[in-house]
Amino acid sequence: MGSGQDYPDNIRNRISGWFSTFHSLFLSWLKSLRKYFILFVFVCVLCFLIFSACGFSETNIDNARYMLSALVQGQAAIISIVITLTLVAVQMSASAYSPRVIDVMKKNPDLWILLTIYAFLICYGLLVLKSLDVSFLNIHVGEDIIYSRNVSSTPAIFGLSSEVLVYSVYVGGVFSLFALFPYMKKIISLLNPETIIKSLVNEIDESNIRGGDVSPFQPVFDIIHTAIAKYDLTTTRAGLNAVERQVENIIKTDVNLNYIISDEYCTYLKRCAIAAINNNDEEVVAVLANTAKNFGSFLAEKGLEDATSIVANELGNIGVISAEKGLEGAISKIAEALATVGLKSAEKGLEGATWDVAFALGNVGMKSAERRLEWTTGDVAFALGNVGMKSTENGLEEATGGVAFALGNVGMKSTENGLEEATLKIAEALGNVGGISAKAGLEEPTGDVAFALGTVGEISAEKGLEEATLSVADALGTVGGISAEKELEKATKKVADALGTVGGISAEKGLEGATLRVTFALKTVGGISAEKGLEGATLRVAFALKTVGVKSAEGGLEGATLRIAFALGTVGGISVEKGLKNATLRIAFALGTVGVKSAENGLETAISTVVILLLDLNEKVAKKDLKWVRPIVTDALEAIEKKTAGKGLGEANLIVVYALANVSQKATDDELEEAISNAAGTLLKLGTKAMSIDEEYLLKYIFAKYLAKMRIQSESIVLDAIEEYESKISENETKLFRQFIYLYEDKYNKLPGNTGNS
Repeated sequence: MGSGQDYPDNIRNRISGWFSTFHSLFLSWLKSLRKYFILFVFVCVLCFLIFSACGFSETNIDNARYMLSALVQGQAAIISIVITLTLVAVQMSASAYSPRVIDVMKKNPDLWILLTIYAFLICYGLLVLKSLDVSFLNIHVGEDIIYSRNVSSTPAIFGLSSEVLVYSVYVGGVFSLFALFPYMKKIISLLNPETIIKSLVNEIDESNIRGGDVSPFQPVFDIIHTAIAKYDLTTTRAGLNAVERQVENIIKTDVNLNYIISDEYCTYLKRCAIAAINNNDEEVVAVLANTAKNFGSFLAEKGLEDATSIVANELGNIGVISAEKGLEGAISKIAEALATVGLKSAEKGLEGATWDVAFALGNVGMKSAERRLEWTTGDVAFALGNVGMKSTENGLEEATGGVAFALGNVGMKSTENGLEEATLKIAEALGNVGGISAKAGLEEPTGDVAFALGTVGEISAEKGLEEATLSVADALGTVGGISAEKELEKATKKVADALGTVGGISAEKGLEGATLRVTFALKTVGGISAEKGLEGATLRVAFALKTVGVKSAEGGLEGATLRIAFALGTVGGISVEKGLKNATLRIAFALGTVGVKSAENGLETAISTVVILLLDLNEKVAKKDLKWVRPIVTDALEAIEKKTAGKGLGEANLIVVYALANVSQKATDDELEEAISNAAGTLLKLGTKAMSIDEEYLLKYIFAKYLAKMRIQSESIVLDAIEEYESKISENETKLFRQFIYLYEDKYNKLPGNTGNS
């Protein structure tokens, strides 16, 4: 039930509406009357000059009666024809555009002014004609009758001579003919749809919006609907522009009306858009999108958040319907319109409106991806990326999170439908948004981006879309690196988790390129995290690398397993330097797990690399006196040794035995010397082999470096092993062997404690 205030408000609204209507009609009538008055004065002056110049001072009574009769009949015939043609024209116009045209014609003052002019002149002409009765012409002079044939000799009526009356009828007749010109011009202009639209648009005012029983938008949108049905783009554009200007003027006048009028206006815009979509008329949809874009930008500029959200939601609905119909050109225009509104909203700090724009774009993008419209899905991703970056620049955390959520949903749908190009654009957009968020120190939005990227990457890897997975890995690496630099530990952890998930699935699916890219990203993120002392984030990176390494080893991806081991070694070294105890323990454990899994799958080169990296880590730990880490290294080496022995991996087992002898407190000198000799021979073989494999360039440096370290420890044993190995190799291997020896000697000469003998 309404409040007691509603009734007075309605009364005030009605009175305001009546006054507004009266004022509008008064001005319209005044303008038309002034026009006809000026024309009348002109005709009077013109006739006076003509009559004076021609000497028409007296008129014969018979001629006058004939002329007046003919003039009255002519005026009656003219007005009847004019009215008939006017009604026919109105009927045709109403059929062509809208029955509302009749209302426009009814309110046209020219019609009623012309009818009044003709009615008055016809009646006046008949009256003057009656005054020229022949009996008036028999003038009695005593008993004689003088018969005159001149009008001037007749008695006067209205205090005027009959000559003046006849003259005035002639002037009125000329005026009635001249009055047809402005009338016809007005009627023809009213038959123009743009003029009709202008007249109907003027009916949209504050009083109608507030309390009208019938929507003032209905008449003009009837015409726009008709124009859309006829593919009349000119009329459609004119109608939309006129309504937009009127609505903006109303909001400028009374800003309190912004929500009510925006809601109603956008509802009609959506109806027009649906009509255009049903006609497959993308051009009209583009015009409607542009209109909504301009209106939404105007509202955002005014800081009217709720009204801006209405525009965003309706544009999103139009975009979804366009996507269902497969109208790619229309979707692109709608995405562009939403992006413009979103950018303006973000610029003005309207977080709610910006979030609504992101939500709308997300719905459009998901529907486009569902329909496999790859091009438009990419356009939506680009638009979302721009809105997200602007949101981040203005510190709108919730809006940025909304953009990340929307991009994630669009990305999942794109990946599920195999739209790799669109997924690439989505990953790029997410990377840009996440990078700017991290630079701005916005941890929550950065985490949201990481989660979205992880979800998209996970599905991309599952679907075998390697290019998309690579793009996701790059984006995650960028976001994670900046997050770690800015010490956003929570966000960095999310990046590490996402990379671990994506890398694990990539390894399972045999996508070695994607697995390597994930590894590189994890190494970068982990290295920066350790440098910044973010132990929690470093632990997550270690766990992720272990997950990816295990999956790579299980899948037989030896190259990826090697890179993962190397990444673990790099992050572990930095962790030791920074005194990150827990991170170092986790990395040692991860290296051991990867080594064991490599042994289970017979990846000898990977085993050797892991073992040497464990030895390196052990040395760094010893220098930092982190004694609690060394047992983990020993346990890892023992676990690897058991696997290599059981699998018959002789050469790898020799490296492990050497490593155990090197780190074990129980090993005798003899056992250590034998282990060094065996391990040196294995390193020579592996190093020579690594020289021939370009993509494994890291291994030759690792093997050469550790052989040089062995020589520092026991020079004679290593030199004997080199001599013995050289005597056994084939001629084809000699060149590679010498290249490796050159590399090893270079490493040896750079180590402190060398004897200087090569």
